[in-house]
Amino acid sequence: MRRFFLVLCTALSLFLFVSCEKVTAYEPNFSCIHPFSYENGKITGTVYTLDTLHLRELVETEDDLLLTADFSADYYSENGEIPLQEGKNEMVLTFMGEDGEAKIPVIIEVILLKDLRVEMLSPEKTYRIGESFDKSTVAVIGVKKDGTEVTVSDYVPEYEFSALGAALVGIEVGGHYESFSVSVTEEYL
Repeated sequence: MRRFFLVLCTALSLFLFVSCEKVTAYEPNFSCIHPFSYENGKITGTVYTLDTLHLRELVETEDDLLLTADFSADYYSENGEIPLQEGKNEMVLTFMGEDGEAKIPVIIEVILLKDLRVEMLSPEKTYRIGESFDKSTVAVIGVKKDGTEVTVSDYVPEYEFSALGAALVGIEVGGHYESFSVSVTEEYL
């Protein structure tokens, strides 16, 4: 009996040791698409005047994706389209790969704009042919439907400094477009 008990304890110990091996958590391989970022275990970003966003405009990955309203797994996205409302939109993105799955919270802030304006902070700034536009020389202000203003820093200016003289710089945010002129005075060395 004592021998049986010893064999049983040894077998149980071996079973517990094998079953308690450290299991590594599945880490999805993905990158966020601008203007979204992944920090502190969350995907976050702000968009202007959008009512839908496609999953493939949020992240690039080889994994299968499932978007849910919360961790309860109630289906949220239809055909990859994410319905958005003004304000904070919270959901969960599940990455499903060969080695498992991972759930990552997603927070998308939607700001609806009724107007856009650009304030010149350095009107005396001149550019050289081939130089990049300096975003610190302007303030881009979005006007919300209720009249409140928000500073917009997430934009890509459209410009071409390829000839001497006046050059047009355009800024589009949320379907609103503003343009202004700057001077190109010399070649970039």
